[in-house]
Amino acid sequence: MNKKPYRINGKDLVNKAENVLYNGDIANVENVEDAIDNLNSRLEDVEENGGGISTDDIVNDLTTGGTDKALSAEQGKTLKTLVDGKQAALNFDSSPQALSNNPVTSKGIKEYVDGKLTTVTLNNIPAGSVNIVDDLTTGGSAKVLSAEQGKVLDGNKQAKMEIYVAASDAPAWQKNGADYVCDGTNDEVEIQAALDDIANTGGRVRLSSGTFWIDSWQHTRHNYAGAYGKCALMFPYNKAVEYVIEGDNLPLTLNGSGGGTKIRVSNALYENTAADDYCCILAPVWSGLQTASNVGLKVLNIRFAIPWNQKPLMCIDAFCVGRVYLQNIDATAWTSNYDPEWEPVGSEVCPVPVQGCVAIRGLGGGNWGSVADFRNIMVSGFYEGFKFAGEHVIGINIAAMYCYYPFTFGNWDYTGISGHPMTFINISEEHCCCGPYFHHADFQQIDFIGYNNEVIPSRTPGGARLKDATIQSGKESEFFGNITYTSMYGSYVNKANARFWEPGQIHHFNTKNMLTEPQHQEPS
Repeated sequence: MNKKPYRINGKDLVNKAENVLYNGDIANVENVEDAIDNLNSRLEDVEENGGGISTDDIVNDLTTGGTDKALSAEQGKTLKTLVDGKQAALNFDSSPQALSNNPVTSKGIKEYVDGKLTTVTLNNIPAGSVNIVDDLTTGGSAKVLSAEQGKVLDGNKQAKMEIYVAASDAPAWQKNGADYVCDGTNDEVEIQAALDDIANTGGRVRLSSGTFWIDSWQHTRHNYAGAYGKCALMFPYNKAVEYVIEGDNLPLTLNGSGGGTKIRVSNALYENTAADDYCCILAPVWSGLQTASNVGLKVLNIRFAIPWNQKPLMCIDAFCVGRVYLQNIDATAWTSNYDPEWEPVGSEVCPVPVQGCVAIRGLGGGNWGSVADFRNIMVSGFYEGFKFAGEHVIGINIAAMYCYYPFTFGNWDYTGISGHPMTFINISEEHCCCGPYFHHADFQQIDFIGYNNEVIPSRTPGGARLKDATIQSGKESEFFGNITYTSMYGSYVNKANARFWEPGQIHHFNTKNMLTEPQHQEPS
């Protein structure tokens, strides 16, 4: 790179060279290294010529250039350069004492500038998909911009955010540096603030280990068929981005022991929720559609808990989520000894759940070729463990315990599910009142590969098995597929004569108990 010698003396301007900022100029720097080389060159010349810099020489090069970019004279001391369409900042203190009338050496200048150089990680965001975000309007007096100036976006590019939220009982090392630290009361407020931070761009909300307590249904949703008009945590449905909510890890046991991340509805909130209030912990704003919205949701490594199953509460509602991915999730709707007046029948662990108490509800209609993916999920104590619909649904290692229905399909009347298959591998139910229920579809293939059924009637809610798998009368022709299963019915031994379907049930599935024929024989 060619140097152009100059001398800094009082208000004299240096000879203009490429990639150097001057009074009143906004320079487009193509390469940071070239800019630093230029700076070093200038500093060497300063040292050689014994020049000095005074407050009169401060370059307020962002105080001009248009109302959307102009800064005040004070804020103009924050120098900015554009590098390959990305923004890097030379952030100087707002105090003018930093550059005094006393001459300073080139070494001092360089150390000062280098110390203020910050890096910004940016991600490409499609044009038109980013709303104005005032994320530069906070952060300290040296960096703060006004609300209007904070709306400047760099060429439809913006840092994709990852927000960290720590529970009140998280270890200190997880609280250090967290964006939000909860206090154990109304923790839905801090989690919602994190979701709001990524509402326009998508991104990830990370939750620490520990328990996050839900103490209010702070949102009201459109009350459509299927209800669930109140919600603790809610995100937009129409931003064409994906929201990721990721816990530290999943507790080792269904009762929540072994650490991990837990989101719990408090006893007080449960008790103050009316019996006809349909409420949900996590859901998008309802899109008004029966098919997929422009949103993706990924939830990982979290245990959701509701104190008791006698009110219509839901954990996750993905009814209008275009692409949902749930992995390593537990959900439970009962707590041991929550109700001291409840007297179990036999050895049942929880009472018969009320209708509307649901662990996870899937998409309500077509998802335009995307996939709904459910993996490694256990739910316990709900009226419906999994309320499936949609198409292109995949379930691997999912199980329901102590539910009225472990799995239902199309269990609402105002929409249908149709066309593309649903496939489930190693799907399981234990001690549920009924088998799977097929309610309504247009023409739906459903395949169970390795369905395992364990029913001990005395442990079932209500102390009795009511019925095995059924299809709503008159809808038998709407469902078809293939089912392979094994069953422990009344004992802890798989039985070749245990059934999958309720006796007399009409269906169009190829159904096979895998114990009816030997699968392997030793040579004679």
